[in-house]
Amino acid sequence: MWVNGAPDYTGAFCPLAHDTPEAGLEWEAVHEALAQTPPFAPLHIVSTSREVVLGLSKRIDTWEDSAWLDVRYSGTIRGVVAWIRGRSAVTTVRQASVAGSGPRTEEAMSAADAPPEAERAVAPLKFLRDGAKLASLTQSGAYRLMLRKEWEAGSGMRPTTARVVAQVLKDLALGPAEEGKLWTDLRDRDLARKTREFLWKAFHGAQKLGRYWSNIPEMGGRAVCPRCGEEESMQHILLECGSPPVRTIWPLAAEVLDKKGVCGPALTYGAILGCASARAKDRKGVATRPASRLMKIVRAEAAHLIWRLRCEWVIGRDADDTRDHTVEEIRSRWHAVMTRRADLDRSLTSRRFGARALKWELVDQTWRDTPFQHKQYVQDSIPGVLVGRPNAGTGLPTSSRRLRDDG
Repeated sequence: MWVNGAPDYTGAFCPLAHDTPEAGLEWEAVHEALAQTPPFAPLHIVSTSREVVLGLSKRIDTWEDSAWLDVRYSGTIRGVVAWIRGRSAVTTVRQASVAGSGPRTEEAMSAADAPPEAERAVAPLKFLRDGAKLASLTQSGAYRLMLRKEWEAGSGMRPTTARVVAQVLKDLALGPAEEGKLWTDLRDRDLARKTREFLWKAFHGAQKLGRYWSNIPEMGGRAVCPRCGEEESMQHILLECGSPPVRTIWPLAAEVLDKKGVCGPALTYGAILGCASARAKDRKGVATRPASRLMKIVRAEAAHLIWRLRCEWVIGRDADDTRDHTVEEIRSRWHAVMTRRADLDRSLTSRRFGARALKWELVDQTWRDTPFQHKQYVQDSIPGVLVGRPNAGTGLPTSSRRLRDDG
């Protein structure tokens, strides 16, 4: 930077990631130059980054009108704009073709390698406009701004969701840095779509349970479990209630995993909701994808079935103890759900799905040695060639038509 026409080079340590693009580093350099230069001294900024030059000269108003949505390094750029607006002297910016050099360049590089002796100066944000310009705002932009405000106001999550996430991380022995993995894994297609939706709603407490009914006149009775008299929650329904589905389905699920030799996290509420992120070991004590895949499917389907049977009993059977699901009925429903899930896996190995098809080896290793193993499954690709005479009607050989042996 040049102060009063005299060239002076300086450097500063910037705690950014090692792979930060050059434009991000140049924005940091501009921010540092503005912070170190007195507001009454002229400042001439010369940058090799076209993004920095265009941003300062043409794009600031557009970025600010949109409340800095989709702007890279918006935190640093907002500080740059605030410093510029707080200056009383002339400030110019131009683009340089090559990086500058000078007698103190090496000293500047050395200064940039060392941690800062003082904390970074805080930009005068009072010179920035808050919010977005209505004429520049779209519906999607307004929604994203609302989400951003909620995130900045707190943790970015509802207190209920934050507690559930903390419990899942604890039960799966995951660190806080792996929180994003929980949400990514909830989209895992190893789980059926309705099951993924159920787990997502359970994370956010979206099911109408417990305290939801307490604030509705004449509905307070629904806030407690009709069987136990305790406050109803998803954790209570899946694990703590003494209902026949809870007493029956979890032992059936454990039986499937034990027969396969799968060992995973202990059965807790956090382990159930985070089953998509959990890892399981096989008989040899090795964490494998088939073992983890079977565990996540079994636990997720078991929890979803318990919830569905609960809804059937409360809504369809008026929470009548004399109309509980019988053990035989529950066993039949469980077997039907898991058989249908295994058949879906096998159908997804078809070649018609192209690159999205599941690998037959993965499906076979997932369901082998379980009660739902298909003993006589034949793949849709049969090696060999059929040879026949041309068909009189089409002129095509018989082998070009799909043949089916019903015998």
